[in-house]
Amino acid sequence: MTLPAEDVLLTSAATGWICDKCGEPIQTAADGWVQWITARDGTARQLSLVHHKPASPLGGRYGCQFDEDIVRRGDRGIVSDNSLVEFVGPDGLLYLMQMIKRGVFPLDEIFEMIKRLHVPGYEHARLHFENAIEAGILGEPSDDAFYTQEQIVRVLRFEESIRLSREADAYYEEKMDL
Repeated sequence: MTLPAEDVLLTSAATGWICDKCGEPIQTAADGWVQWITARDGTARQLSLVHHKPASPLGGRYGCQFDEDIVRRGDRGIVSDNSLVEFVGPDGLLYLMQMIKRGVFPLDEIFEMIKRLHVPGYEHARLHFENAIEAGILGEPSDDAFYTQEQIVRVLRFEESIRLSREADAYYEEKMDL
């Protein structure tokens, strides 16, 4: 199914990423960092997208990134990471596919990162899938939860209508107080 032009615009307007640590927007790929923990046996886990230290709103020694001392002490793991720049675009998709081929990550973590970085609108819609299911906008997901562009657009439209409704309510409340 081909999306109408206004839906393509809607998914492309939902740009940028959301930090897994602080929940704030990551505005550019240069401001983002992909990190994970590598165990002694070579397996990896906790693949996450966070602010690069210089762009982190949290400040401090590590900002939004893993505290390497805690990881090292806690489970003797090693923090592995790379700039978000390396994970976006066609080469970034290939990089993630190489991670799948190596078999060191849980597949659900890799697939989720691929969807977040390479499926238009997914990064913003994913935060609202549960609300959309409860409201009947989406049906119950299958076990693998691979949403189509049409479903992502429905969720983004649903959340936009809620946001606009809240703004209108706040506006009228403010006017009533005057």
